[in-house]
Amino acid sequence: MKIPAILLTAGSLFYVACNNTPKPSAVDHRADSLRMKQDAENLNETIKKMDVPSQLFSAPGNQLSLIRGKKGTVIFLTPGDLETEDGQAPGNNVIVELKEITNQADLTRANAQTISNGNLLVSGGAYYVNMTSGGRQLKLKKDKALKIAFPKITDSAMGLYYGQRESDGLINWQPTKELLTSKNGYSIDTKDTVGNKSIMVYNSDNYKLMGYFGDTGNFKRDTASLGVMKKKADVIRKETLIKQRIQQYIQDSISFEKEKKYIIASKKLNESLYDITNIKKLGWINCDKLFPDVVRTNITYTINPKDSIAIAYVYLVYKDINTFINNMFNNRMESGTRYFENIPIGYQARLIAVANRNNELLTCKMDLTIVKDQHTLILWKKTTPEELNSYFDVKSNWGSLTK
Repeated sequence: MKIPAILLTAGSLFYVACNNTPKPSAVDHRADSLRMKQDAENLNETIKKMDVPSQLFSAPGNQLSLIRGKKGTVIFLTPGDLETEDGQAPGNNVIVELKEITNQADLTRANAQTISNGNLLVSGGAYYVNMTSGGRQLKLKKDKALKIAFPKITDSAMGLYYGQRESDGLINWQPTKELLTSKNGYSIDTKDTVGNKSIMVYNSDNYKLMGYFGDTGNFKRDTASLGVMKKKADVIRKETLIKQRIQQYIQDSISFEKEKKYIIASKKLNESLYDITNIKKLGWINCDKLFPDVVRTNITYTINPKDSIAIAYVYLVYKDINTFINNMFNNRMESGTRYFENIPIGYQARLIAVANRNNELLTCKMDLTIVKDQHTLILWKKTTPEELNSYFDVKSNWGSLTK
């Protein structure tokens, strides 16, 4: 059978045309690679600027010190329990770095997702504690512990977890067997101790000693002052009680109710610290509990390949509990669809996606009530860093839809 010449000619032209289709050059690939690298660097720089700032404290390297964080964390620093990486004693000063992260917004900003070996956690506060001396990293000596009292932000029973940054920058929390307990009337005193070398922790209701740190040679003299403090407090308490009784006669019922609320608030403040906890290593620490055993599902989301996103961070931040998860999207993966695994159904959470493309910050924000087999498409919009920062305050602006 003979093939018509015209078909041969057409076929030949088609073959030539196909083989002459322009192909991306090595220069194009290098340009794309450089652009994506720059996008990733810009994104990481934006996220880094939103991190929770560290509090820095300078303490003497030869005596006991008490470090108090802005949100209530108390660190009992004993320099003799510390050493450099090569086993040397601290120098004249110890620099203490502290981060206190007690809500969903700050957990997200610090990229401290609440995951322990794939299990979802509820945080009762995450903390970063690091120490240096003369620019050298410090660590705890073998068989020594750092004593810390963490602020109590929930009535739920919490356990102690240590955090480790993985290669992708996310934290995985490892559980310990230590449970955090609270003590009523928790107070700390350094005023009446000798030479600022000792610290007393006592019950502010009955002035009984709960803990003593530092030079034990001063123990008797220090603890004797508790009796004097108790007598002074009893006098003040009686005077205050008399004043309150007089005021009750002259206040109307509304004012009296305000007074009752004040007394309740004061009592709660007195119970706002956990008992002193022994920390075995510096770094990330979390007061956590496992998320309740409830029905769960997977949430999938898709980033359109045509959006030319090199790297994106995708957060799932819960509205009413201190829980959040972070995924990192990388365009080197074949599919544009990713998922969050084992997400509890029925809870409210905000999905926040963040990316950088050609020096522009892009975001997507959706407020969700989690349902079975949920799926969403990421739709980007140009955003300022200030606007992105506000997204993390889930409770204050809940209900906004994707734009």
